Amino acid sequence: MSISDTHVFITDTTHGFTFAYEDGLTVHRTGDGQGGKRISQSGTTGGKHVPYLLTPSTEHAKHTGVIFITEGEKDAAAMLTAGYAAISTTGGGGNVANTLNIDATVQALAGLNVVAICDKDTTGDKWRQALYDLLTPHVNDHGLQSLTFIQACEPCHDAGDAVALGRFEFERVHPVADTSPADSEQEQDYEQALPFVETNAFWQQTPYLREICQASREHSVAPACVLGDVLARTAAMLPPQVVTPAYVGSKKGSLNFFTAVVGGSGDGKGTAAGVAEALVPDLFGAREEKPSSGESLASLYTQWASEENPQDPKKPIMYHACANPRALLNIPEVSWFAAVSDRKGSTMGGELASAFVAEPLGGVTKDHAKTLTTPAHGYRMGAIIGVQYANADALFNMSGTGVPQRFLWVDTVDHDMPRTPPPETAITPLVDRDTVPDVPAKLQALYRAGSMGAMIGGEAAWEWVEMKYPPEVRELTNAIRYERNEKKKRGEDDGDNLEGHLNFVRIKVAGLLPWLDRDREDHTQVTSEDWRIAGQIIEYSCHVRDKCRERYLQTVRDNRAEYETVRKGAQDDAERNLAMIRQETPGKVVAFLSKRGRKGKPFKGTDIARNISRKWRPYVYDALDELCEQGMVQRVEDTGASTTSTWAIFK
Repeated sequence: MSISDTHVFITDTTHGFTFAYEDGLTVHRTGDGQGGKRISQSGTTGGKHVPYLLTPSTEHAKHTGVIFITEGEKDAAAMLTAGYAAISTTGGGGNVANTLNIDATVQALAGLNVVAICDKDTTGDKWRQALYDLLTPHVNDHGLQSLTFIQACEPCHDAGDAVALGRFEFERVHPVADTSPADSEQEQDYEQALPFVETNAFWQQTPYLREICQASREHSVAPACVLGDVLARTAAMLPPQVVTPAYVGSKKGSLNFFTAVVGGSGDGKGTAAGVAEALVPDLFGAREEKPSSGESLASLYTQWASEENPQDPKKPIMYHACANPRALLNIPEVSWFAAVSDRKGSTMGGELASAFVAEPLGGVTKDHAKTLTTPAHGYRMGAIIGVQYANADALFNMSGTGVPQRFLWVDTVDHDMPRTPPPETAITPLVDRDTVPDVPAKLQALYRAGSMGAMIGGEAAWEWVEMKYPPEVRELTNAIRYERNEKKKRGEDDGDNLEGHLNFVRIKVAGLLPWLDRDREDHTQVTSEDWRIAGQIIEYSCHVRDKCRERYLQTVRDNRAEYETVRKGAQDDAERNLAMIRQETPGKVVAFLSKRGRKGKPFKGTDIARNISRKWRPYVYDALDELCEQGMVQRVEDTGASTTSTWAIFK
């Protein structure tokens, strides 16, 4: 192909252009009609991929020893057409680490001088940083010969522009991108600036993610929102003995799971919940409730039972029994949650914090017959709370007790929702019910004893099902604990740190994902891929949480500004009113003293004030002093005080 034909790579045609990777991945690029672009993937979208044009470009590079690597397929295609060996990554910006098969790439580029051409925008900076982190460790005698970063000179934005304009001029740039706030003013690729979860590439990584995305698209709701609901339902489905290892301390971790769904009224929270229910329909009889108080949480699981007392048949033996080991809290409006939590003596926030780690619920009350308690690790809880921006304080105000930190945050916004939804298809449940363990045989014994320690055989008798995680989970957990301790030693208090339980939430997400994979042989085995995907979900959750908090704080600031405007206006009106009253008061005094029968007769200041209407009364004494100075009123007897002196008008 000649240089004159490169326009098919550089511009977005009416029907777009398809780039086929060697490993079966297909990337389709087209314009969005508004000057931007839309990118979709098909084929072998899961896992990691070798670069685009890897084989032909490495063959070409054998003659020159140099190969260029670009951020996009069109740039690599244009470069190769112009006679330069070039490849490109899939997943621009900070997503390169999630999509690039680094081992295969380094093996193919061994011995070559690699030159990375960075786009001149914020996404290009992220891509440069990610590529630097990935490739630098492999620049050595047995890997890459060298690694250099360049950018096209003005007016070109990227390698494709340089080829199209015939301005093949580049300048060397520092390998580590400058991520100062000023970068936000530069042009950026909007799709790639989003969290990875909000890109199509995320949803193509596994079969269950593809199914969640497909079902969501068919019903015009955000896939991430459905995923949050699916995880909460999956947690509610599992029996309480399914736990995580004891990463901190000696206690095993619970898979109790909370989701906060952010969006306004009518934004699709209910529809997303319906799609999630179709994907995870069987909760094994879990109670789906909207609790009225923190104290009511224990009643979801525990009830009083009785048995005959052989010593006194008239007084049966009462004990706690398990009514249901599973529950899904469904709270559509956070304002209702706020009302319950704000009641005097409410324990809702504290009980939710306890439920997150499967601590005992309930407590002793004055009326023993009404006391209900639920033992630690004797119950499973999932929770879904709908959050509106204006009412988000209901959760954020509980940051001191760690409530918002324990939630996975998802949004109802879908950045890739098609204008016309695809035809609806039958939704197949994600979870095979035969893979879900039965509740422990000693569940009732646990409730009756009140705790595992009091149960015959103790904790060792409990039928634990412990999830198995890859080694990097413990390594990261230990590193986080160490760094937190170092901060405390340095006196760096995080206060109400919203990321205080972030790693544990990620552990929970990773522990729930295997149950969504029907084809997995061992659903208790968490893979490195599960842990990686869980990290992507947590990154997205932080993005949603922070956006929600900022929107809420902006609402507070706007309301405060509006209040100050109204208050200032009222204050100005009051001051104008007051000035007018002060101006009118001397006239009221003169009118009183000049009236027939009073003229020339002295009156005490207090008597004058008493006979003038309340509105002007506070300013009578100042008016008398002012009138006296003007010669309109005379002080007949001066006592040193305007109140007790006598005043008269003789003219």
